[in-house]
Amino acid sequence: MKSTLVLKTLLCAAAYFGTAQATFDCRPSFDLKDRKGETTVHFDLESLSGLRTASKQTETPPTTNEATVSMTLCGDDVLPVDDKIAEEDQCPPNTKVCLVLLNHKSSSTEASRITAVIPIWMLDTPDSDVSVAPRSREEGLDITVSGPDYAGTRQQLELNLICGNDAASTPELVSYSDGKLVVQWETPSGCESALEGGSDKTPDGEDSGGSPRGGRGFFHYVFLTFWLSVIGLFFYFAVGIWYNYTTYGARGLDLLPHKEFWRDLPTFCSDLAAHVTSSIRGSSGGGSRGGYTAI
Repeated sequence: MKSTLVLKTLLCAAAYFGTAQATFDCRPSFDLKDRKGETTVHFDLESLSGLRTASKQTETPPTTNEATVSMTLCGDDVLPVDDKIAEEDQCPPNTKVCLVLLNHKSSSTEASRITAVIPIWMLDTPDSDVSVAPRSREEGLDITVSGPDYAGTRQQLELNLICGNDAASTPELVSYSDGKLVVQWETPSGCESALEGGSDKTPDGEDSGGSPRGGRGFFHYVFLTFWLSVIGLFFYFAVGIWYNYTTYGARGLDLLPHKEFWRDLPTFCSDLAAHVTSSIRGSSGGGSRGGYTAI
């Protein structure tokens, strides 16, 4: 009997701690099917880790209502405890996303009054209540969480991560109504990426290195080629000048490697431009060539 009781206790403890240590994967992958076949889409949200906040104010004269959301997304991170705030005015322990409602009145002796502290996403929230999926109409990620009850209403989080260019962007609290909290965040972390060992294909079937969605388009390679050419020319002149100086004791313009080529280059370019211009004019001159009548 005693051994059975001990076994049940251990099983309950294991179940409890296994749930309490549930983590959120900030590097999700998805297999999508389109007309060109199946592709793997990757996201990396590690840069969004840590404490993040967003707030929104609503004027209700003579007071102002403010909603402030605090969240920690990645892993098993939870909201920190502030020793300067009363325990009843803080989110419960092991909370990942929490909403605090405040009321401000300038004429009141108490400048701000906390009216509600609402936990939205707890660390022990079952995986079945957390949904992560790529956005359907634009590049990004939708995170939906079904949270605990508060005042008889089931809480829900809708976090929309949208692909953007500003790495210093912050989340935006869009709305909170009937227990549903909507937060939008336009961030580079919302863009699809290729992880090490994963597929480099985007849902459009194009290589991420050659499309804007992967961050490396045509102009990226033009820019790279330009700077490689500049660096190559720098080393060409540096090595050539050093060689001419140490070998032949050259001075002035004689230091330039292949001096005759660089001296004749403007003339060559001028002759090439004149030849191309003449060819273009000749091809648009109709049926005659050089003033002679076609036979």
